[in-house]
Amino acid sequence: MDIVLEGFKEALRLIVTLDNEVFEVVILSLKVSLISLAVAVLLSLPLGIIIARYEFFGKRMLLRLIYTLMGMPPVLCGLFVYILFMRRGPLESLRLNYTVTAMVIAQIFLMIPILTGLTINAARERQEQITMLAKDLNLTHLLDKRAGETSLGEAQKAALARTLSFEPKLLLLDEPCASIDLQTTAEIERMLKKINREQKTTIFIVTHNLVQARKLSDYVVMMDHGKTVEWGENPEFFEHPKMPETRRLIEGEVLI
Repeated sequence: MDIVLEGFKEALRLIVTLDNEVFEVVILSLKVSLISLAVAVLLSLPLGIIIARYEFFGKRMLLRLIYTLMGMPPVLCGLFVYILFMRRGPLESLRLNYTVTAMVIAQIFLMIPILTGLTINAARERQEQITMLAKDLNLTHLLDKRAGETSLGEAQKAALARTLSFEPKLLLLDEPCASIDLQTTAEIERMLKKINREQKTTIFIVTHNLVQARKLSDYVVMMDHGKTVEWGENPEFFEHPKMPETRRLIEGEVLI
């Protein structure tokens, strides 16, 4: 027990006195970890996305292998790298055993299965969310299409679906249904009602379409040349307007 306490005391003394050798080791450890993480991320993210996105022969077996390696003990990983670079090992000619490079390689081997597995899970969840939104907006036939191959209405629905996939708490839309057909307009309006109801998303819509404003809004604000003319709850705003400009707009007069 005394030996352990003495060890703690000596470690604390080295830290407090800013011992050069201790901080060289700390800096080296951070350097190795950061380099390993950067390389592992660059390899794992695209690999995980590709595995999650595409179907291919042996995918199930590969997934099992990746999820198994996620729990690989660091000691086992270190032993594997040691065997690779040891004398008479398959990569002995590189002379990397007991070097910083070998430490980086060992950590990369350890991180890649973990980061790849996490990326696969995240990509799968994202894909399920995108598929659900595509079904709600009748966009399933566009999932494998290029952007240039879509119509204006399809492009607007795709843009809305992309935004909704992030589950925003606040959504600002400027003429979301301009220049598109009635069926697409109805689909977008139905989707907006759904996310407002289910996700409690607050939606601000800037529109000149009074029919749409009456159909979708809880509150209405009328503005003219950047100034608020009148605001109120729907349907009170439309049925009992207080300002003459509001009455004229609701009656169909064009305000200039």
